[in-house]
Amino acid sequence: TGEFDAITGNATGSNIYGYKSVPIISLASLPSTALTVGTKTLQKFTVSANEAGDVSWKQIVFDVSKTKDVLLVGCATGAGNCTNLSLYAGSDKIAGSMTASVDFSSAATNATITFIPTDEEIIPAGQSKTYELRANVTGAVTSGNYIVSKIVKYEHGDKTENTASAALDTITAGDSNIQENFIWSDMSAQSHSDATTDWAGDFLVKNLTTDTQTLSGSGS
Repeated sequence: TGEFDAITGNATGSNIYGYKSVPIISLASLPSTALTVGTKTLQKFTVSANEAGDVSWKQIVFDVSKTKDVLLVGCATGAGNCTNLSLYAGSDKIAGSMTASVDFSSAATNATITFIPTDEEIIPAGQSKTYELRANVTGAVTSGNYIVSKIVKYEHGDKTENTASAALDTITAGDSNIQENFIWSDMSAQSHSDATTDWAGDFLVKNLTTDTQTLSGSGS
């Protein structure tokens, strides 16, 4: 029901989480693993909801590594300044803000890239939606060059707790031991919105962190 129940008193053990529905993230095959100049799909993944109810999500973070001579021009630092990268569902571009932790139009080799959709993405009960993270690639695409990406779960030292049953801004604010990369909801609250306390973090989301997906250069 989207509520968070914790064992109190002298009992020991793990916290218990109850949700109307939960998301499952799984990777899908890239349309091509060849690193070439032009628009390329860096990451392809599916978000599914179980039969019990709809789920939605409002933030996702990708970890992207590349060789220094591969350039993603237009992916600068600063909130919303990574305009080179876009998230698609089929042929539809998802409106939102893409933010990189470093300037990826330079020789930088690793960044986290955060996407926040303008409107929460909703996956109906028993259905799934497949997404592609696309970028305009320039620079060196010869043998030995690559772009590697994955969807990451937040890791911080001895983090052992999940953010559950909270408003969206509470989760995105985070702190040194509670911070989330994939933020989702079971939409169980009456008049569900960003302000209702039916949002949760990524700590127990199945398949996070994902395996990597790689684009590799060829030739000389």
